[in-house]
Amino acid sequence: MGYTTTQLITNAYYSSSLVAREFETIQGYQLNDALQWLNELLLDNTVDAGEIPYITTWLEFNSTTGQEKYFLANLIDIQSIVFFIDSVRYEMKFVGRKKYFSTPRANNINALPLSYTYERTYGGVNLFLYFFPDKPYLMQIAGNMYMQPVSLNQDLTLCAANLGAYTLTGTTPYVITTGNFVVNGVDLAGSYADINALITAVNTNVPNVTAGLNGVQFVMNSRWGGAQVQVQTLGTSSATNNITFANFSTLNGLYQVQFTALDQFYIDYLRYRLAARICMENNFAIPPTVREMLDIYRQKIIKMAEPMDLQIQKTSCLTRAIGVNWAQANVGKGWTSNGGY
Repeated sequence: MGYTTTQLITNAYYSSSLVAREFETIQGYQLNDALQWLNELLLDNTVDAGEIPYITTWLEFNSTTGQEKYFLANLIDIQSIVFFIDSVRYEMKFVGRKKYFSTPRANNINALPLSYTYERTYGGVNLFLYFFPDKPYLMQIAGNMYMQPVSLNQDLTLCAANLGAYTLTGTTPYVITTGNFVVNGVDLAGSYADINALITAVNTNVPNVTAGLNGVQFVMNSRWGGAQVQVQTLGTSSATNNITFANFSTLNGLYQVQFTALDQFYIDYLRYRLAARICMENNFAIPPTVREMLDIYRQKIIKMAEPMDLQIQKTSCLTRAIGVNWAQANVGKGWTSNGGY
């Protein structure tokens, strides 16, 4: 059973007491205003990840030899990064901004990327790696991503990935090269006679995802199997014969976007949060029951999104700290004798 954005807005108005249930109907301008406020609330969650309970893992992000800085679009924060050597993954260590940028180090060494830091920037984060990678490594990042805007009558329990209007450039066949259209980890590189051929490829090769056209909008849906659609590109498609989209360019650099269906508890949270916003915008006192329910959901979601770390680590004052010195940088290249790196 679905739950639409219009239902959420309607129930939020009823909870706010600005509209009387069974005696009044929601007007068109009220729907449009509330939809704008709802999308602003979803965007406000990008200030930090405390009220976003959905964690994602970046897939197929490849480092570049000798490159320190990487822009990762749509990412809010990073909780962990690993890199792969063959089939073995290795954890990287997070260091704070001051330690990363102000401590002495050799900047002419390419080796294993032992540590990282990141900074929020417009539209995503800038990731910095040290050592600079000595070769391309497959990287996986666990963290939070921007929540996508919603539209009227959208089923919030159905994951809807709208990539926007499609554009076919050049002449047939239209070519998608490796890494430039990856859906839920499935690389859809190949040659396509038209947009319908790409739709068929998605429906055939990507489990639990159904693609189709809404007019000229390319839309993928998923309700089962996690109800999540992750789309990513290296952004290096040829500009001669290609397929690209208004909301997802396969031409303009590394990009990833995640679409997620919402659980009922999060829909209820958004309902009460929107009810409070409606009251504020109309200079109306927030009903005590709305405040109470909003606080209950907020505390549960924050606890779910950012669980408290109760681990204890002991450091003896009698041991000798081991750091990365010039010999390690030039000879060891990040490898150590204890079997680590």
